[in-house]
Amino acid sequence: EDELGNATTEKITFTVDTKAPEISLKTPDTTGTIYISSNGTVTLRGEARDAIGFKHVEIKLGTKTLEPVKIDSEETWTCTIAGSDLASDVSTNVIITAIDDAGHTSSLPVFNVYKDTKKPDLVLKNIDNGTIITEQDLKDGKFTIKGSWNDNGGSGLSGDLSKLEYKLNSGDWTPISTTNSEWSQEITLTEGKGQTISFKATDAVGNEQTRDLKEILIDLSLPTI
Repeated sequence: EDELGNATTEKITFTVDTKAPEISLKTPDTTGTIYISSNGTVTLRGEARDAIGFKHVEIKLGTKTLEPVKIDSEETWTCTIAGSDLASDVSTNVIITAIDDAGHTSSLPVFNVYKDTKKPDLVLKNIDNGTIITEQDLKDGKFTIKGSWNDNGGSGLSGDLSKLEYKLNSGDWTPISTTNSEWSQEITLTEGKGQTISFKATDAVGNEQTRDLKEILIDLSLPTI
C-alpha cells in the first residue's frame, strides 16, 4: 500500500512439512546376514509413505551409494543388489533411507549382505588317488569312505543348495547324508582297475568343490595258481 492508499495484494501458496517419511522393508528377512554368490542377486521390496511427497529411496552398500530408487504410485519400491555391487567374502552394511521433498529422512535398521566366492573344503580321510581296495577292506560287501567338509565362515552348509554327493566312474551323483562336518558313506564297489570315485560339496549359495580320485584298483578276488 502506498501513501495515497493504493494497495496491491499477492497470494503466496506454500507447504509446511514437519514430518519425516515412513519406510518399511517387506522382503527379504534381514534378521540375519544375507548370503549371495558372485553372480547372485538379492531383491529388496518395501513400502514408503509421506504426507506431502517423496524424493526417492537411497540405498548405500558400505560407502557405495546406488542409483536413487523411485517410489511407485502404490507407495512401493524395489531394488536389486547384484554380486558385482559387493566386495568379496566380507559382510557389507546395507543402509536404506527414505528422503521426502522437504529433505526429511527416515532410515531402516542396518543389515548385512555377504558375497561368498569361496568353495567349501572337502577332505577325504581314508582314500586317495591310486588306492587299492581289497575284500579285507569291505564290511558286508561295502567300503566305507570317511571325510569332512566345512565352509570356513562362508554361507554355510545348510540350505536348499547345500549338498554333499559322490559318484562312481560315469554314474549319477548320489547324495551323502550328513548332519555335521564329519561324514561317512558306504559304497558298493565293482571289481576292476582304473576306476574313479568323485565327490562334490556345494555350499548354501552354490559354490562347488569337486574331488576326483583316479586310478582306484578294486581287487576282490584271490589269485589263481
